[in-house]
Amino acid sequence: MKCYKNNYTRHFFLFLILFLFTVIHAQPLNAGTYSVHVSSYKTMNQAEVDLKRLRSLGYTTFINEAMIPGNGKWYRVYAGTYETRKKAAQAADEMLKQHHIDKVFIHFLSKIKTETPVKGRDANIQNLSEKKNNPKQQPKDASMKKEAFKSLLMGDKKMSPSPPRVEYAKTEEEFSKEPDEKDISEPSSMSDLYNRALAQLKEKKYQQALVTFKEFVSREDTSKEWGQRALRHMADCYYWLGKEGNKQNLLIASEFYKNTLENFPDPRKENALTYYRLARTYENLKYYPEAIKQFQNLIVKYPDAPWVPEAYFKIGEIHYKDGKYPQATEALIRYQMKYRGGPNAKKSFYLIAHSFYKEKQSANAEVWFRDARKKWSDFSHLSRDIIFDYGLHKISLRRYEDAIDALSYYINLYPKDEKIIEILSLLARCYRESGQFSSALTVYSRIIDNYPETKEAGESMLAMASMGVENPKVKVFRFLNHIQYYRDPIDTFDTLIMKNAKGDISEEAMLQKATALVKKGQGRRAADIYLEFLRLHPESKKAADAAHGLKTVSDALIEEYYTKKDYLAVAFVYYKSFGAVALQADEYPQVSKIALSLKKLGFMDDYLDILNRYIKIATNEALANKIQLDVAEGLVIQSKFDDAQKILETLSSKPTVKKSPLFTEVRKNMAEIAYLKKQYELAVANYDAVVRSGQEIPDPGRIYSHYARSLREQNENNQSLKNYLTALKYMSEDKGEKINMGILYREIGDLYLQKDNLATGLDMYNRALASATDAELKFWSQFLVGKTYMQMNKDDQAQNMFTQMKTAAGAEGFWTKVADFYVADYKWWNKYGDSVKK
Repeated sequence: MKCYKNNYTRHFFLFLILFLFTVIHAQPLNAGTYSVHVSSYKTMNQAEVDLKRLRSLGYTTFINEAMIPGNGKWYRVYAGTYETRKKAAQAADEMLKQHHIDKVFIHFLSKIKTETPVKGRDANIQNLSEKKNNPKQQPKDASMKKEAFKSLLMGDKKMSPSPPRVEYAKTEEEFSKEPDEKDISEPSSMSDLYNRALAQLKEKKYQQALVTFKEFVSREDTSKEWGQRALRHMADCYYWLGKEGNKQNLLIASEFYKNTLENFPDPRKENALTYYRLARTYENLKYYPEAIKQFQNLIVKYPDAPWVPEAYFKIGEIHYKDGKYPQATEALIRYQMKYRGGPNAKKSFYLIAHSFYKEKQSANAEVWFRDARKKWSDFSHLSRDIIFDYGLHKISLRRYEDAIDALSYYINLYPKDEKIIEILSLLARCYRESGQFSSALTVYSRIIDNYPETKEAGESMLAMASMGVENPKVKVFRFLNHIQYYRDPIDTFDTLIMKNAKGDISEEAMLQKATALVKKGQGRRAADIYLEFLRLHPESKKAADAAHGLKTVSDALIEEYYTKKDYLAVAFVYYKSFGAVALQADEYPQVSKIALSLKKLGFMDDYLDILNRYIKIATNEALANKIQLDVAEGLVIQSKFDDAQKILETLSSKPTVKKSPLFTEVRKNMAEIAYLKKQYELAVANYDAVVRSGQEIPDPGRIYSHYARSLREQNENNQSLKNYLTALKYMSEDKGEKINMGILYREIGDLYLQKDNLATGLDMYNRALASATDAELKFWSQFLVGKTYMQMNKDDQAQNMFTQMKTAAGAEGFWTKVADFYVADYKWWNKYGDSVKK
């Protein structure tokens, strides 16, 4: 090699560096690639659905256009790119075993034309295609890239490439022991300079190692092989410096690793560690998609590398960190199946359980949490969030002993945690709910001691007082701080009420004080507390609790509250007054207001009780008949159909009732009972009598729809359709019935389809879809619309509707499977149905 003068030395060094990265190890581009053909679709939207499904399973996928003679353009979905057919076939066999494909098709692709963003190696292939199509741009891009990396190597920050917009936070807990340079063997070097740099790296003297390696790379006698080793180690130095908390060093490390992989391409043994380190770099930068991609590259390209098991685990853990819990569970379960009992078994078990918990899949979370606790009895090396949510999960299942274990561990390990007050309160609750009252009192006392001015301190006082009412004889340590709150609960309630004029604590203290007074037999004082509560807190969510304690009140209050439609206040009056004394015959106006108020509130037992008590003293037969009808309607609401039927039959046999408008109401209730009991023949007879009576029908939309359904059950489809349309008219006029419109339209559509009136049936299904507020009703309506389009031979419209439905339901959703099954079944019968019939 020619020697240059000193003033040219710097230029020579730069040339040598660029030479190492761009010329020495350059490899020719492949003429084509092999890939696994998964599926083909006529539209890009359909293909993208399959593309997203495969990507959610961790595959690198892309879409390629194909012109099929006689069938036009199709969009083919492919998974992976491989240098040989054998490698592609091996990958396809694995997909087949995982039930991610049904058949194996391997295609050779000389060119990839992708209409949607691609990932991984496919992205690289696409970029290569673009560069081939635009050769003028390639030298410019390559030059810019070389200059950017040269600036990194020489430390010129002004020329450094712009970092990705990512947030960096140093991780608190490392996953496991990372590969250390001390444990990584490589051939011996004849260069003392290189050996000194490597020794500095192994001794964790990263800055010194960087300087020494840079000097080694810049030497004229540095060989290609040892030059690339030195550059990899320089990347490692930046990586370890970055892990100490410097984001910029991590960004520099990522650029070193990427340039190393580009300029010393696979297959190369050293690249396995490079992929691993690049993935960890992105993970520490919280650039999660790139981290996952590099771990996947490691798995695919170097399956025998010692870091592959960790890569499988890391993919799941990164999805978990990124809040993508379904992908996390799938990846971590895959890791468990492949490396059962591996070094990350405990953590992966808990991450799977916690991911299910985050997805509100309580049953699955319990299975994994329970199995994890059987295998590992302690909570060591688990994150705070997992331990805390484990406790909440167990509380939701009322498994308080398990929750106590987790919460106690959390408190002992993190006594200064920001959630500590909340966790102490939960722990005390668990002790109380599990009957460990002494321990509960001790924890409540600790909260009051340590956090005296907090809301939780007030709640702890309240809890101690409440325990004093419910369990006054608990054996506790007599010198326990704040034991007076437990021993004198009434005084504690008064203290809390005075200290907290408004708020949950004051309200709860008033209610519990009233409860305590009732328990002491001081009902009058309790009633006064309830009334005071209603005066001070009329809008409280706890007003219904106060209502049950109120026993007496005056006629004037009933009239006032009923006029204001304050039905809860009327109920309060009833519990305090009329519920405690005998009723009088002239009190029907008050009785009717109380009864209707109780019915509005859903207090059906009390509603029936007051009406039955009044019937016994009623002197007017017509009034008694009306009250009996009200009682029957109340029994129907409670589904006590036989009792209601007896009352209605008695009323219908009375001559005075037969000659009055009350008779129509009787028949209406008899029809409703028959309908609810699925006695449709009897329901039809009674509904027919009601609609023919000429009397005004209360709630006509519901009556006509029930009539129509009963007729349909009797196969009277023409009459059923007529009454459905009448119901539809009333429901359209009544905004209060709008919620039922979707179901009504669907049922009308079914009848039109039975009459082979596909167009009108389709219109009704579309109306059902437009009116649907419930997700399941919407899916069902979409399916019916698609089904009708199929029957009308409008396959494109049907496919469009099914695609919308499947996209909303998800690739593995129930409605996706329903749609796929129906389409396949419909096509099969169209093709082979005539043969089967023969």
